[in-house]
Amino acid sequence: MHKIVNGIRVELTSKEIAERQAEIDAYNNDAFNRQLEKLREERNDLLTESDWTVLPDSPIADKTAWQTYRTKLRDLTNGLTTVEEVEAAINSDLKAKMNEMANDPKQSNYAQQRRNAYPEIGDQLDMIWHSIDQDPQLKSKYFDFYEAIKAVKVKYPKNG
Repeated sequence: MHKIVNGIRVELTSKEIAERQAEIDAYNNDAFNRQLEKLREERNDLLTESDWTVLPDSPIADKTAWQTYRTKLRDLTNGLTTVEEVEAAINSDLKAKMNEMANDPKQSNYAQQRRNAYPEIGDQLDMIWHSIDQDPQLKSKYFDFYEAIKAVKVKYPKNG
């Protein structure tokens, strides 16, 4: 393993390697909490996007279905104990409802407009990489990301 110091690649000491491995282990051991946080963020986005449905001035006459749905969203994380359970929750009801809401004409269509307007994710990553490539401090700060993308670029050049 190595790091960049003043633009020079330097091998890590055994202590630094042990510290890095401890960070990696801590990250891996926290997978459940990260997944749970991801689920909560997606759930909170859906709650925010559906707030309008239960407001007094909402055009929806019978709000019961929306109220039930929102209660299910709030209860979604209750009792989850494994990464697999969290992933199943993310991949089932949540994504289905997100798609349904995204296609609901009563919903604000900003999300769909943004999805259609954003560059492809590969192009976005390429823009980030080129920004990092131009800045030595960013190269150091985001070294692993930078080097991973650079390795792919070297292996598969545009004109190769």
